[in-house]
Amino acid sequence: MEKPIYLKKVIIEGFRSFGKKTEINIDDFNTFIGNNGTGKTTTLQALNKIFSTNPKDRIIEATDFFVSPQEENEQTTNRDLSIDVIFGISTEKLENDGRAAAIFLKNMTINSPEDEPYLHIRLEASWTSEGGASGTVDYNTYYVDRENNSTIASRLQLNSLRMIYVPAVRNPTRILKDSSHSLLSSLIKNVVWAEQTKEKINNENKRLNNDFLSERGMALINDKVRKIWDEFCPDERYGGAKLEISPTDLVAMSKQTQIVFNSSNVEHNYQIDEMGDGSRSLFYISTVKTALEIENELIDLEAENDPIINDTPPLLTMVAIEEPENHISPHLLGKLMNRLLEIAKLKNAQVLLTSHSPAIVKRVDPLKIRHFRIKSREKYTEVHKLSLPNKEDEAYKYIKRAVQTYPELYFAQLVVLGEGDSEEIILPRFFEAKNKNLDEAGISVVPLGGRFVNHLWRLLNQLGIPYITLLDLDKERKGGDWQRIKYVIKELKKLKENDEELNEKLSVFEGQKVVSSEKDLKEAIDALENKNIFFSAPLDIDFMMLKAYGGFYKGLLNDDEGPRYKNKQGKNVKVPKKNTKSLEEDFVKKIEDAVAETLKKDGGTGESYNQEERELMIWYNYFFLGRGKPSTHILALSSIDDETLNTNMPKVIERLLVKAEYLLEGENEK
Repeated sequence: MEKPIYLKKVIIEGFRSFGKKTEINIDDFNTFIGNNGTGKTTTLQALNKIFSTNPKDRIIEATDFFVSPQEENEQTTNRDLSIDVIFGISTEKLENDGRAAAIFLKNMTINSPEDEPYLHIRLEASWTSEGGASGTVDYNTYYVDRENNSTIASRLQLNSLRMIYVPAVRNPTRILKDSSHSLLSSLIKNVVWAEQTKEKINNENKRLNNDFLSERGMALINDKVRKIWDEFCPDERYGGAKLEISPTDLVAMSKQTQIVFNSSNVEHNYQIDEMGDGSRSLFYISTVKTALEIENELIDLEAENDPIINDTPPLLTMVAIEEPENHISPHLLGKLMNRLLEIAKLKNAQVLLTSHSPAIVKRVDPLKIRHFRIKSREKYTEVHKLSLPNKEDEAYKYIKRAVQTYPELYFAQLVVLGEGDSEEIILPRFFEAKNKNLDEAGISVVPLGGRFVNHLWRLLNQLGIPYITLLDLDKERKGGDWQRIKYVIKELKKLKENDEELNEKLSVFEGQKVVSSEKDLKEAIDALENKNIFFSAPLDIDFMMLKAYGGFYKGLLNDDEGPRYKNKQGKNVKVPKKNTKSLEEDFVKKIEDAVAETLKKDGGTGESYNQEERELMIWYNYFFLGRGKPSTHILALSSIDDETLNTNMPKVIERLLVKAEYLLEGENEK
């Protein structure tokens, strides 16, 4: 639905954590994510400083100004901040609204005939150390034109743009209650009543009060109240005290309107206060949606001469809700998100949400996410819109689905990208054996290291999140071995075009059908490890685990389980659990079949593998090509203690863990 006016962009400089001018593009619905203290709340409060309906929220204080780390040791006498808010305008829609046209069309700006018009509102504030212990703060809000000329914006005009802000405080339901009650009360207060209805209700109220006071007990109490107050009353204006069960006029009665719940399934009328916190929060958000939908209809009905509610609603309401997961249970978050998305589709509303919850983030279109982080040394906020592949590419669908499936990577201090489910199970166990709790360290292991891994690298680079990648070397498999190395280096070059070491290693493989030597291959792998890319060698992590801890995997089997082959006599014979190096013709044939099956179609002959590895491929096929990998790894790892796991740990995993520790320490120093 096209909006007559809509929030398009916020530019913040000098306000709290925004030490550098930062531009944030806004859609109908956006979710702000990032670690604590990165500026998500600050952005909402910046908007609140201009558009809050509460004058106290709009006060600029000395603590609102950004203080750089360099200033802490210096005597600073002056600071400035600015909050620029850009609204897009549909002139056709606004021209149908005389009130809006009078306010905004004369203040709108257009850069060129082919550009769309916009409204530029700026809050400017300055602080000086003079004038008291906290210094002096001056601030004003302006309309700004294309030449940067400014005109004072009146509060009456700005009230046509409203902010409803629900912070992540201890009692958000109270704030939601106040906001929703204020919205509905304003509408109820301005209902246009028919004269006969007003007269009828007023007469009924008077009759009800008279009946109430006619009872002997109530009459006694009422008489005593009036008589004794008359003895005390210092002013005849306040004489004649009496009890009243309900207001006797319609205006007073409408102020006491409340909502009750009388479901057909129960006879009891429930009050709002009887709800749980989560249900109550949802209800108050529902009343915000109710009010906005009514206001939406009122805007359409303004041209009519017979209004049903004599109210002038804002043209746009910005609904900002901070960390709803703090007061709404996980199973209700999906319902909340659906309702907020519906609010965002109204022509008079937009929604801004902050969250730390993967349960919320996974329900958000990645293109609607804004990622906040603190620049390490300068300590100011940076904001990024997620960079995804072109929508027409297959990679776009993959990456979009991936980040929705694994939203925890947005909040990680370190991301380890693996190729599949096996890495997701195995790597956390290795970290655990080294006394590294993934949750406490902020490490996310996600199985997203497939053929679109380069797009994830680009995304993580943009977000400033360090990452390690563990890929399968897949020696002698189609697309593996030196072709895998070459592909990875090429993709890395797209991110790091001027990396001389990568260019040198790539030249080794340029135009070659086969790798020139094992030495060149090892050097390339070493170079990639310096770039935080590791390889499960010689095949994949499943083969590597079987090679290092084969006895534990084979120990999972019962006597009647395990791979078999037919001997010369035609009997099915069990493959020995220990390597035999047997030259028996039928067993050699079993090995050759296993090699072919392991290296797959168009793969090699297995000549780069030693005899022990070739024989191990029989077990690899049995465990990992014929049954579920995750369950096999879970069972085997549960039987391996930390000491054994560390003693037999593959060297590449040891190096990966060392690199992870190094990257985490570097991140903690920021």
